[in-house]
Amino acid sequence: MAALSSNVRRVMPGGFGGEDLDIFHCMDEERTRTEACLNSNIDWGRVASQYGLAPEQLNLLEALKTPARLSQLLAHEQEALNLAESCMTLLNRIDVLRPKEPGEWTKENEMELQNAIKNIQYLLCHIEQILLEDRRRCQIFLSVGKMGTTFNILVRHLSVDDDLILIKAAFIFAMLIRWDCSRDLPKMGNHTAMFLQWCSSMLKDEPKKEAMTDMVITKVLECLMELLQIDINRIHFCASERNLRMLYDILNAKSDYVQQVYNASFCIWLLTFNRELAKTVVDSRPKIVDKLLERLRDSPKAKLVRITLAIIKNIVQASLEAPELLPTFAEEMVNMPHGGLPRLLFTLKLRQWDDLELEESLNFLDQWCEKAVDEMCSFDAYRKEIEGRTISWSPVHTSDKFWQTSVFEIENYQSGKLIKFLCHYIQSPTPVDLELAVCLHDLGEFVRVHPRGRDILKALDPNAKNRIMLLMDHQNDRVKKEALIATQKLMVSNYDLFSRSMS
Repeated sequence: MAALSSNVRRVMPGGFGGEDLDIFHCMDEERTRTEACLNSNIDWGRVASQYGLAPEQLNLLEALKTPARLSQLLAHEQEALNLAESCMTLLNRIDVLRPKEPGEWTKENEMELQNAIKNIQYLLCHIEQILLEDRRRCQIFLSVGKMGTTFNILVRHLSVDDDLILIKAAFIFAMLIRWDCSRDLPKMGNHTAMFLQWCSSMLKDEPKKEAMTDMVITKVLECLMELLQIDINRIHFCASERNLRMLYDILNAKSDYVQQVYNASFCIWLLTFNRELAKTVVDSRPKIVDKLLERLRDSPKAKLVRITLAIIKNIVQASLEAPELLPTFAEEMVNMPHGGLPRLLFTLKLRQWDDLELEESLNFLDQWCEKAVDEMCSFDAYRKEIEGRTISWSPVHTSDKFWQTSVFEIENYQSGKLIKFLCHYIQSPTPVDLELAVCLHDLGEFVRVHPRGRDILKALDPNAKNRIMLLMDHQNDRVKKEALIATQKLMVSNYDLFSRSMS
């Protein structure tokens, strides 16, 4: 399976085509509020006296509003560390919690609280921008104070009653954890386990979720997108079946908010880089893969097409590298309703895609499906299905290549046993409509392809023709249709020519 880091870069901003905007910051509301916050004016003199900042700390914090000076500071390791320490010191000193007793709260207190919230928003927005510009700066903030100091300060802001503070603190937390975990630590740190639990609970707890805005839900999913790029985090996340159900629920939501569906899909894509977890995704109940493809059929937006195809491609590669993990995946994909994955790929390939990655995934999956269908369309596969009485619209029935290459094997197998079974089934007193339609189709195909098909059918069962004709009045439309087509094949000597002329 391809390396995760190189693949993630292709779906980060600047990859996978330009029409999707900035994947991590595409929300107008967040972008607008962030820009307003970055450009707000802070009375640093008042802040310094209120929170006891030293003159050198004040001097560093004032540099946040001057891009050129900020860049100079960040270019020097010690000054960058001093700036990070000043930011975290101020964040630690600002209190934004209201007292439990409402009577203790005054109008002046409320004004102080709003100023405090504004100050925290300003700091967090700037820290986020600093880290987004260069992820290596995460190490600077991780070096502040004792080990875990930065995490401990940020944790306090995950429960603040302000959406912007919450999402900025959470995303900074996620970026720092991802950088910290990138050192291939042998086990998960306490902060990582806590934060994964926090993200999951925010999305799983219905009362919490109902109280959250779309901006917060989307950002929490983005935090997961950061964390799940580390394998140990993926394993921990999938240890709870409720986490996969939570992702399924987001995919299944009736909301037309595409970004949340995309972010949940991205998380699933990251999980599939682990073979065992790819199997966990496939085996999940309700079935995540089915829901992804259903979403794709209903709303084939380019960004969802890309990520969904990437998920399926990862699972396919896992099944090829470890067939014992996913022995029936190909069959499940081909036999899905509405023509399965092959039909969906055919529809998608009719569109013009200005995206090489997407087209590469389409071609890869198309070739894989073609090979899978060929393997499923063998005489042995057909025999097992008929004898096992597991009859369905599997590819073996509708493949012209199968009938052209296997019709004589069908005739000769145990003196026409398979044809006799089909004849017997259509005369059964209590047939299943789906199976009845398939049997009618197969009898028609045998007659169409075999040079002596009519004579063989009559010799094996003299009543078969009459029964087929009677089924043209069946109450089920599909049975009625297959009976009509089978009758035409019985009555017309060159059905293929007849069919083309009717077209």
